[in-house]
Parts: sequence; C-alpha cells; structure tokens
Amino acid sequence: MDSKRNVSSLTDSYTLVIDEAVLKTMENFGYIRDDIQKLLINNELNYATATYFLLSNGNEISYIYILFILKRFILLIIIKNIYKHLIHFSYWYKEN
Repeated sequence: MDSKRNVSSLTDSYTLVIDEAVLKTMENFGYIRDDIQKLLINNELNYATATYFLLSNGNEISYIYILFILKRFILLIIIKNIYKHLIHFSYWYKEN
C-alpha cells in the first residue's frame, strides 16, 4: 500500500507520509496495519487516526493535519448551530 497520500481542502494542501514506526506501535496496541493505512488514505476521523496523529506528534505535518481536522470540526459545529436556529425560526414562523 502506498505510504503517501495527498490531503487537500479549500485552504490546505499537503502530502501525508505515513510513518512506519507509528504503524508498528499501533500494531502492538492491536490495530491492523492495513486498516490504519486505509483510514489515513481515506481521511477518516476516528479513534484509529486520532491515535496515529497523537503518536506521531513529533512530525510537523501532524500539527498541520490536526489544525485541518479542528477546522473541519469547527465548521461542522457552525453548520449544526445554523441549522438548529433555522429549525427554531421555521417553527416560530409557522406559529405566527
């Protein structure tokens, strides 16, 4: 499996090089190497990828990726709050 992957969004673009030492450490924790690589390649956000980036926090790319993830979560929170307010407004509008 290719150990490099391109990560891009509207504001960020970089190549993630998967660290074999971190994969080995995660295997020792019981994770399956191929699964971890697939999750990283597919840009999944879950316990396995979080563990990978926490273990590889010595790499500069990890900090960039963590910021990328945080921006996605913040955007999701903003969208969720806008949706909640729109639903509330629609109920209010129907009543009046």
